[in-house]
Amino acid sequence: MNVITAKRETPAGPSATKVCGQRLSLTLPFVDAIAQLFEKMLGCPVEVSELSATTSRSAPTDICGRIDFSGEYRGNMCLRLEPAAAHAMGKAFTGMTFDLHSAEMADTVGELSNMIAGAAKAKLGIRTRISVPKVWIGVEIDPPAPVGAVIPCRVGDASFSVEITLVQQQAA
Repeated sequence: MNVITAKRETPAGPSATKVCGQRLSLTLPFVDAIAQLFEKMLGCPVEVSELSATTSRSAPTDICGRIDFSGEYRGNMCLRLEPAAAHAMGKAFTGMTFDLHSAEMADTVGELSNMIAGAAKAKLGIRTRISVPKVWIGVEIDPPAPVGAVIPCRVGDASFSVEITLVQQQAA
């Protein structure tokens, strides 16, 4: 498995490498944000696999936290979790264990989504706004959102992914 670290430099400019039409320079700040959140704030190592060049979504999961972007760039970021990943992240973040379908788990997933999106937005240095998190919890849910890039990740034996779609808006 290839691992992308938080120290990887991002290409710049219009000729930057693309992942499924998504400029790599717009995607790697999310990789950095994931690494920062897990390694520095949650104190658990995270493996970030190679970015997936696909227009299809990840497999349906039981939990999804989505943040929408508006302004100079529009799109969204979805944190998609297997139950084991949600429990591991919840315990690392709060020090407690929550039922998968509880309001506390929804709040935790929403806050983790917000932290990843907010850190990536700051690293991107773009003029855009982020929404409050929207969280879905169910059985193999698949909330609507287009996909520009998929970042597959693992924490221990649990896997999760971050899906990103950002499109620069044309000036009027």
